[in-house]
Amino acid sequence: MRTLAELEQLDFAFIDELTALEQKLAVVDQRLQAMDARRGQVPEIVFQRVHEDYLQQQLALQRQVEPLRQRVRQMAGDLGSLQAQFRLKLDEHRLILAELEFRHALGEFPAAELGERQRPLLEQQRLMESTLH
Repeated sequence: MRTLAELEQLDFAFIDELTALEQKLAVVDQRLQAMDARRGQVPEIVFQRVHEDYLQQQLALQRQVEPLRQRVRQMAGDLGSLQAQFRLKLDEHRLILAELEFRHALGEFPAAELGERQRPLLEQQRLMESTLH
């Protein structure tokens, strides 16, 4: 599980690379599909040569794309786990704040002390809420 500090250091540049590769792959896929409509317009040997070339390009691009897709899936899983962890911590903070207010209402400590105890918790809560959104 990654910490917030580690997540802030993550490099998302590979997503641009993935997007560019997927665009190239889409072009090759479209050309492969378009070839069928023109099959009879060229000699079969030419069709086969061009078809094989596009299949090789497609395979090469798929080999480059798959590890990047796997990296995206892993990162999405990590981020989902972290989000769930933040939500649990946020719920915990809310309970602690409710308990402080309840104890204050019962006269356990004065309002000034309530504010002192709430301040760090509210600050952490705001940080977590802004991270989730």
